[in-house]
Amino acid sequence: MAEEISNLSANSSESSSKISRVIAKSLASVERGKNFVEKVDKTISDSAEHSAGNTVMVDEIVNFVDTQKNSADEILANIRSISGLVENNAASAEENAAISASLGESAQSLMDTVAQFKLKKS
Repeated sequence: MAEEISNLSANSSESSSKISRVIAKSLASVERGKNFVEKVDKTISDSAEHSAGNTVMVDEIVNFVDTQKNSADEILANIRSISGLVENNAASAEENAAISASLGESAQSLMDTVAQFKLKKS
């Protein structure tokens, strides 16, 4: 039983580590996307200055890109928050694994102690 709990805790810890790696990759992708959006925003802003006839359309695109940039910033902040939670969960999983191992040892010790006693038949 204790071994199963320990295995479950180890699997949970491994899954948390995998999630952390996926989140780290996602953070990098979001950061690249954010940089790309910022470059697009600058390019579009520069084009707006040179295209007087398309000012209204370009302004709409710039507003859209700004909204996307803000959304990317929010996503990045949320992913960082989730990453912190996953790290906390991984630490908790490791702590739970240690507690499970300790409980298993205590249970075994108790079983060994109880095994030393013999009941009298009535």
